[in-house]
Amino acid sequence: MSVVERGIEVRWSEVDDVEAVGNLLEFDGSSRDGAFGDRFIVAEEEGRILAAARVWAAPGRMDLWGFVSDPRVRGDEIAAEMYRGAWELARELGVPEVWADDDRHRESLLEAGYRRRIGGWRHDAEPAPPASLFGRLGI
Repeated sequence: MSVVERGIEVRWSEVDDVEAVGNLLEFDGSSRDGAFGDRFIVAEEEGRILAAARVWAAPGRMDLWGFVSDPRVRGDEIAAEMYRGAWELARELGVPEVWADDDRHRESLLEAGYRRRIGGWRHDAEPAPPASLFGRLGI
């Protein structure tokens, strides 16, 4: 599953993305080792990974943290697309809550439909019913 908006594809990371995500983590001053053990959502444009965010999922909720982007790209625009795409990915899975912990990108979160709440930023829109995913898969 992926979401394409303005030429930027937001999707779940794949094994082939580990090196690019590791590079982004290093740009941000973090250890690239996290790219091997954590799950990420990535933003890609023309085959190049521009940004990544760690994902933690629990029943009914998806949390995003640690947004990192290539310092050579427009970080705020990429952040807005990443957070909007993350919501769409969660929606396709029928996950009703998406939370983000990233005060550095306040405007991007607001643009993507998130609102500040106690404990972080939460997307306010209603999710699609879980059956919609199964309907598309023909199940």
